[in-house]
Amino acid sequence: NVANFAKDIFTNHLYVGSYIALAILTALPILFLTFYNPKKKENIKTKSIKSQRSYIELLKNPLVLQAIVSAAFAYAIMSFLMTATPISMFKMHGFTLGSTSIVIQLHIVGMFLPSLVTGSLIKKFGHSKIIYSGAVIYLFCVLLSFYDQSFLNYLTSLILLGVGWNFIFISSTSLLVLNYNKNEKF
Repeated sequence: NVANFAKDIFTNHLYVGSYIALAILTALPILFLTFYNPKKKENIKTKSIKSQRSYIELLKNPLVLQAIVSAAFAYAIMSFLMTATPISMFKMHGFTLGSTSIVIQLHIVGMFLPSLVTGSLIKKFGHSKIIYSGAVIYLFCVLLSFYDQSFLNYLTSLILLGVGWNFIFISSTSLLVLNYNKNEKF
């Protein structure tokens, strides 16, 4: 919405206002972070450094490898399709910026709203099944994207993309946390 409202600020340069407004929004957290005063945390007693596994030893654990590869896969596919969609909708197929922003906004809802239940699904079915479910949802998203370039199709496929990302990424990151020692987390 900020990009849409600010796109015409500079009359001779479409979208320059959008980029400036988004740059301001990106820099705004710096202002808030200047007031942040972290409390000193107690030193965490850790095992000796010799007991830490190397990166190669960690990657030999199939669950760590599954978590990393799945999370990377989820992020790469989501980033690619989410970035390409506005270009496809607005530039190639002539949809309005408003229609394009609705699709992206509902995609973001699809990314984060399922988080309310994803943890429960992981507890009930396990990490791997939820990761595979997310991959199947991704498959439907990709197949739907090849089918048609209508507004409803863009909307449905981007919502599926968000839900698939949520299932894969949340499952992968929570699986990773379970498979390293406390002293290895950094």
